Amino acid sequence: MKTIIIATDFSPAAMNAAKYAADMALAIDANLLLLHIYQVPISYAEIPIVVNSETLEQSTEKDLIEIKTELTGRNGNKINIATEVRLGSFFPELKTVCEEIKPYAVILGSQGTTAATRFLFGSHTVYAMKHLLWPLITVPPTATFSSIKKIGLACDFDKVIDTTPVDEINLLVNDFKASLHVLNTGKEDVFD
Repeated sequence: MKTIIIATDFSPAAMNAAKYAADMALAIDANLLLLHIYQVPISYAEIPIVVNSETLEQSTEKDLIEIKTELTGRNGNKINIATEVRLGSFFPELKTVCEEIKPYAVILGSQGTTAATRFLFGSHTVYAMKHLLWPLITVPPTATFSSIKKIGLACDFDKVIDTTPVDEINLLVNDFKASLHVLNTGKEDVFD
């Protein structure tokens, strides 16, 4: 069975991405995994902050159950939704989960943090876009899923046979009954 991972930080953008993923899962008959990865806060102050990681994990699990309940009501209980909470750094944990379950796709909200947080710590979504080896869909805060009709493949035509995930692209094109558009990202004078 296909599984879509929704990595959430509980922001409005992440909640919108979860709704998008639920609608997409319903369209292609996939399961969902609601995933939250948290780090124990690092204190830069003079006074140490005591954090009970067990309480933090329980609170997070409760929040995931609330999202699951909302998504289940949204789709009439027609899709299977699992939840998982992990402690660690975002990208390494996301990569580990992907390696374990081999997801159909990973869906992230595109603006889940403030500008100050992105400046200090970087954007998880941008980093995942550059480094994750599984299909990744970033969902803008106001986007809704209707259907995917066109799939774009940006290609520089360098080592195409070695680097193009043909089977995965065919699966996406067939599942969504979409058309595939190959976009050349190379220099115009080199393109034939």
